[in-house]
Amino acid sequence: MFSKLAADDLDLRDLFNASANAYVIITRDLVIAGCNDAYLKAVGRENRDEIIGRGLFEAFPADPSSDGYRILTASFSRVLETNQPDHVALVPYDTSRPGEPASLRFWSASHTPLRNRNGELAYILQHTQDVTELQTLRERDARANMAESGLLARAQAMQTASDRLFSEIALFRD
Repeated sequence: MFSKLAADDLDLRDLFNASANAYVIITRDLVIAGCNDAYLKAVGRENRDEIIGRGLFEAFPADPSSDGYRILTASFSRVLETNQPDHVALVPYDTSRPGEPASLRFWSASHTPLRNRNGELAYILQHTQDVTELQTLRERDARANMAESGLLARAQAMQTASDRLFSEIALFRD
């Protein structure tokens, strides 16, 4: 059972920043209002001034026709329309700085509505996790499985052709 903490026992900003999980707070208009240190590290930024107060897609530009852009905007729209959390298993997205080489990464994200004292949705809390290594392993395994199945299919075709050839030779001898 938990007891109620006194207001001065815990600074929620310190708790937010101490978390090893990457969090960013976004306004209803998709402007970055705040983030923790883990988020800065995950997206490769040095300090909050680089992104706070900027639109999400201004701070992290994306082609509106890209999968990442469409997946994220659809998730944000669901949160804004339903006032319910939304989870996205895999978002391909490049968070490199302008002028840096593109670096497509894969992210898992949850978007949680944060309500004001009147119960109205005021912000969206995004918890994001870089799952690029996991996705790379999945893709490598899928390619290996495809190559293996292709090799097996070719071996089976060769065996079938070989069987047919031996059958024809046997008929020719008879």
